Amino acid sequence: MNTAWHKQLIELLQKDGRRSSQKLAREIGVSHSTVQRTIRKLVGEGRLRIAAVVDPARVGFPIEVVALLSVDQSRLDWVMAELVRSPNVNSVSHVAGRFDILAFMRFSSFDKLSQFFRQELANIAGIKNSETLICLDTRKGRYALLKHTILETPYRKLIGLLQDDGRRNSEVLATELKVSPSTVQRTIHKLISDGVLRISALVDADKAGLKVSAVICVDVEQNKWDQVVEGLAKQPAVRYVSKTAGSSDVLAFTRFRGNAELTEFLEKVVAKMVGVRNSETFVVLDFQYGSMYADWT
Repeated sequence: MNTAWHKQLIELLQKDGRRSSQKLAREIGVSHSTVQRTIRKLVGEGRLRIAAVVDPARVGFPIEVVALLSVDQSRLDWVMAELVRSPNVNSVSHVAGRFDILAFMRFSSFDKLSQFFRQELANIAGIKNSETLICLDTRKGRYALLKHTILETPYRKLIGLLQDDGRRNSEVLATELKVSPSTVQRTIHKLISDGVLRISALVDADKAGLKVSAVICVDVEQNKWDQVVEGLAKQPAVRYVSKTAGSSDVLAFTRFRGNAELTEFLEKVVAKMVGVRNSETFVVLDFQYGSMYADWT
């Protein structure tokens, strides 16, 4: 990713991960073989992943929850491992701050959410206390990498294959699904047109130099709620932002090149936003599971 055309290639693939190598070559001004070779290299080095990301609300999981957990340090790895086992959990991180673990979860109904907290979370040994935020209105980062096995859609297997490799050839997909290539192409087009999924280039943030990840919980004046959320959504460092119900009003997931950038963002952006009363920051120490959000860049 050290040339201008590499950046252009990734930007084009982020808009349409299935764009043909021939089209990419014409738009960038390099050869078809160079495009293919570069994509293979970036994927092979783990710098890039081209995959299907879904709008959870359109595949049966409209309820997004963030659980903040304080745990017995001797049980930290155990608790995270138990969370990863749940099909409803799509991200688990060890964080620094008032809590130890931050987990993003998806549910099909509030009954399922209640059942999870009463029957699963309550039985994980080592959790001392928790807070829950319910995401009400996601303004940036809506699409996510969910475990395809839980998706409530007849296209579950196709989405799973595209999560593994978003550029997988239609003929290969057709063979695996036992349908015609034209059916595969038509179905993918419909899923994209209906907003069910996107096929996008996902860049490994760490390998792109974005070494610091942080979750920022913000308390705001209620009449400035939309203004603060929209202001955060415009910031390049913010990969995800949502209104929340619970102990905070807004939650944002951010990426930075270092601690100095994070500090500057908190002091010069968040603290100076009209309507912000206070904020709390959790620095991600380790992603135990999941990349947090689909758009890694």
